[in-house]
Amino acid sequence: MKPVSWKGLSRVALVSALLTLSIGRSWGAKDIGPQEYTGEGSAKQPTDFKNPLRIPNKPNTYHVTVCDNNSWTGVWYPPEWKGNTGRVKGNSTEKDHGHAKEEDGTGGGVQMMGSSVGTTDVALTKENGQTVHLIIRVIHCDNSNKGHRGVTENATALPTGNFLERLIQDGQVKIDNEGTGETIGHVADLKIDNVTDQPVNCVVPPMVLESKSEKNQDYVCPKSETVMIDPHGTATVPVDGVCVARNKPPVGKGVTGDLVINTGDPNVPQNPDSHIPAKQVRDLVRICTSKYDAADKLQKGGDLKDLPYHDKQKQKDIVVQWSTWSDPEISEITGAPPATKDDLKKVVYKQVEEKGPMTPATRKKVDQGIDTIFEKVELTTAKAKDLEKPDQYAQAEPGGGTFEISDNQGQSTESPPPQTQEKPKKDKKKKKWPKPVQDWVDKKKASDDAEKKKKAAQFDYTYAFHTFCYKNKHYIELLNQRDAAKEKANAPRATQADRDNYDKAKREVEKLEGELDKEFKQTDDGKKEFQKVVDAEKGANQAQDAAKEAEKNLPTGVDKDAVQKAEDEAKKAEEEPKKKANP
Repeated sequence: MKPVSWKGLSRVALVSALLTLSIGRSWGAKDIGPQEYTGEGSAKQPTDFKNPLRIPNKPNTYHVTVCDNNSWTGVWYPPEWKGNTGRVKGNSTEKDHGHAKEEDGTGGGVQMMGSSVGTTDVALTKENGQTVHLIIRVIHCDNSNKGHRGVTENATALPTGNFLERLIQDGQVKIDNEGTGETIGHVADLKIDNVTDQPVNCVVPPMVLESKSEKNQDYVCPKSETVMIDPHGTATVPVDGVCVARNKPPVGKGVTGDLVINTGDPNVPQNPDSHIPAKQVRDLVRICTSKYDAADKLQKGGDLKDLPYHDKQKQKDIVVQWSTWSDPEISEITGAPPATKDDLKKVVYKQVEEKGPMTPATRKKVDQGIDTIFEKVELTTAKAKDLEKPDQYAQAEPGGGTFEISDNQGQSTESPPPQTQEKPKKDKKKKKWPKPVQDWVDKKKASDDAEKKKKAAQFDYTYAFHTFCYKNKHYIELLNQRDAAKEKANAPRATQADRDNYDKAKREVEKLEGELDKEFKQTDDGKKEFQKVVDAEKGANQAQDAAKEAEKNLPTGVDKDAVQKAEDEAKKAEEEPKKKANP
């Protein structure tokens, strides 16, 4: 880690070694027709209808994304149907999310329409008996999803191509990787070799780069990129990402082969060297993407201008990195403890002290910079919560038999036909301890889980409340007054009056926070978040009481620490195989 460079005391350059400038990205460009993107105003046009994508490992099955505009698209001719003869029948109706019909007067062609957001599996049968399945994924097309597979912002570039994992699976490309030694920004390079005699248009999708050795950091890489690789050619793709395991070192600069690609796609076999289940991979990508989006919006709105950095990329990098490290949901997945302001302080102090002992004046300015940074980190986390999107592979409707197809660069899921499934029988958990000991073990685990849920609920409430407070102009004014008073109170020649003024300003902030807390609890968001805290605290108290009662019934001489250690080791051994497979 490089030491911080100090230029006087007016600015605090904090943890710059962690914040490498990100390398820009460009989409693979492709000319598209006027009916393949969302038009101006309300004239929304259907998307992708000319090129439904085949679903791997499912014969005669395709998926397509269209907008919910209730307008018939142009004609699609399934490759299986040679020639333009023979009528077409479909099993969809206008009551479905999307439906398809024979194109009048063409014979063998198909039109499709999107009526409401959701997914419909249409069986299209030609009169000679041949059937193809078309899974129509209907999305709502507006400004919020520009840039996704279904909609493009300026009608000049739409990501198309074959996804990297599937090219690897089909043996069309080989891949190697190399670390950069960074924790955020340009974290790795992917070297992709096209081993075929044809050019390959390769989509490098959002992913998690896992450390195969599990000794180094894992990275969430939320951006996608499309690269064209010539026959038997090689492309080196720089990958931007953010570390999600702060308790491990980065993959060293020039170190090859330690990173494993995991996109979380349930239709692609997971690499045997992966250790994060597919569902958790998708959660990591989804959560971290919202943090990047939040940082972008906050910077554009001027909310990051008070950070002790002139470089705008570093402003975003530091709030994204520390928001990621402090997120309890991410910590739950990675096993790394959530970062706190004290952790940030330790990192900064260490880097500053590498340049020499800190004077009181330096320490004061460093502390002020840390306060500002962590305040913006909390704001980023709160904003990110509002921007989080659901899992793209979640079921389209509760209890439904179809699954959503990704609207992000053409990823797909299979849509199994409706069927009655026997409820799986639950395997009884094997008890290895005598009943009183096992009872304590189970209740102790339930208590620990309930405590984690309580802390997560409190964490969510705090951030939601801070977001509410930041919308109050008087609150911002009082914060500024408090910070100015604190600076005077910490000055070498501060008077008692200065310290009294700071105490007064601090009490004013706390008083207003108390008033705003009451207001927040009256809002819909406040009621919801507060109720989560109440329920979580109640559950934690009940679980703790049950664990204490079970502890009283332990036989004399039982070594609780030894039992707990044995349980922890057994849990680790049990989870190892599960990490190698999809959930």
